[in-house]
Amino acid sequence: MCDSNSPSSRRGSCFQPPNISSPQPRGSIFQARRASCFQFDDNFISNNSGSTAKAVKNYLKPCTSPMNFLLSVKSFFPIITWLSTYEKSWFISDMIAGIVIAILHVPQGISYAFLSQVHPVNGLYASFFAPLFYMFFATSKHMSVGSFAVIALMTGAASDDIMKKHYGTDFDNPLYADTKHSEINRVSVVAALTFTLGICQLLVGALRLNFIFSYFSDPLVGGFSTGAAIHVIISQFDGVLDINSGHENGPGYLFGILIHHGSNITKANIYTVVLSLIIMIILIIGKEIISPFIGLATYLSFQFNWTDKYKMPIVGEVPRGFPAPSFPVFQLILDSFQPAIAITVVTITLQISFTKMFAKQQGYKIDPGQEVYALGFTSFFSGFFPTYPTSPGISRTSVGIENGGQTQLAAVSTCAFLLAVILLIGPYFEYLPKCVLAAVILVAMRSTFGKFREIPKLWYLSKTDCFVWISSFITTVFINVTYGLILSFCAVLVSVVLRTQWPTWNARFSRPQATITGFSNSGVIARYCVFRYDAILIFTNFERFKTAVHRTLDEFLSRPFLSTEEETYTKAKFIFDCSAITEVDSMGILALKEMTEEIEKKANATVAFANANCKLC
Repeated sequence: MCDSNSPSSRRGSCFQPPNISSPQPRGSIFQARRASCFQFDDNFISNNSGSTAKAVKNYLKPCTSPMNFLLSVKSFFPIITWLSTYEKSWFISDMIAGIVIAILHVPQGISYAFLSQVHPVNGLYASFFAPLFYMFFATSKHMSVGSFAVIALMTGAASDDIMKKHYGTDFDNPLYADTKHSEINRVSVVAALTFTLGICQLLVGALRLNFIFSYFSDPLVGGFSTGAAIHVIISQFDGVLDINSGHENGPGYLFGILIHHGSNITKANIYTVVLSLIIMIILIIGKEIISPFIGLATYLSFQFNWTDKYKMPIVGEVPRGFPAPSFPVFQLILDSFQPAIAITVVTITLQISFTKMFAKQQGYKIDPGQEVYALGFTSFFSGFFPTYPTSPGISRTSVGIENGGQTQLAAVSTCAFLLAVILLIGPYFEYLPKCVLAAVILVAMRSTFGKFREIPKLWYLSKTDCFVWISSFITTVFINVTYGLILSFCAVLVSVVLRTQWPTWNARFSRPQATITGFSNSGVIARYCVFRYDAILIFTNFERFKTAVHRTLDEFLSRPFLSTEEETYTKAKFIFDCSAITEVDSMGILALKEMTEEIEKKANATVAFANANCKLC
């Protein structure tokens, strides 16, 4: 055992595991076994030393000097750092990867524009501005920001709600589709939502609220995204069947859509159904090489006049030119805050999750806090143009990596390609059948069904996580996307409570004739119990802790060797293994004290605490 007055002990701290061979003082902690003693120096690190003062100091640091202010501003532009170390050999690979990513942006931007309730050209604008702005602020080398089905669906639902607020039941009037007839229209609503989304994302970054998104676990994201994908799939039945089901998005609206389509199935346009099926089959066989088939479908629709012959709805006139920036309508900004908060949660969760995943695969690190800023600045500046909210995309990013992309400079060729499409090719999409875009979205969503394979794995690993996945999926499908997200978050909070309210615990007892070896009193029979509690010990679960200790104590007292007074037996010892008790409050301390006194009184045993942290000392 280490002597606290020895020179070695004075030089550092002495960690000593519990000694079960000899009597210990009441309530003693970290009693040493003679076999081992670890020496530490005086330096240590902790997250509990001046963290508040340090946070305040970091906030105020940019204001302490002009140089610190400039360095703080520079930190918002990682492009300055990585561009200075850019290697010329990467340029060709980045340009090729950027063009390939742009080819994916075109059909996704056009298709998801319909989910957002805006014109396809607005999807092209969103696909152009998002990677352009993101390039300057990102720490991820490969992430591609652009259209994302779930975000587009949430945008469309928010657009419907805001339009209803201003126009009532007449909100879906074609006159309110663009800026020609009214200041408050579909385009201005979605642009204001994008701008407001940027404000919310920047506030999350500035207030250091990233920790909140640690509660959005992988099971939550998996169940929610799968449920949201079901909404996306069913929403495309309108385009495939050429049956208008309206724009309802209240609780349970999916069942209303299915009932409406089922009762009107005889009115379906057989030509749009057949064309959609053909496009889906071709895309699946052709591994989703989308752009050529969109061009071919547009040409055939124009050449053979499918609009008049087969009554196929088409995209319609696509305006030429490039939009000028304008400030969003202030009233719409105020109207957009509520839906923007929900979209903020989803976009930041996806951003942090996806960027970390690709950074780990490629062997580099990202700054999650800066990624939140990058997403916020991207949305904020995009809101000055007729775009819709964007999000990171796995498919585009994966394709960019597969084609040799090395840095965000790939966005240069992506934006150049998209600019050419907007100025030169965009107007030719006028004759593109809408059912083709619906088919593109349906094929893109087919990978969603693979996520159901997560359920058996989660059931095996953690039934609580499986509960979170299933509850997130069910609430999202049966209610709607926004309320599904809220209830999914509530399910996670419930799972956290369950883990603390009903934690696992176990107790081990010495065998009747167990002797203690390695000590001078070898051969003496030990009498001990080791109790382990696998949770924090706070006001919500201290009663269950006491119940568990009582059960253990009753079992310990039932041991026949405990009542003997023979000298061949050591004094009984009750050891609390505190290695899993990482947090304890005043109620927990009182519970420990109460149990210690009861054990000493009933079992005439010495109580010791092993692996206890400083809060128990």
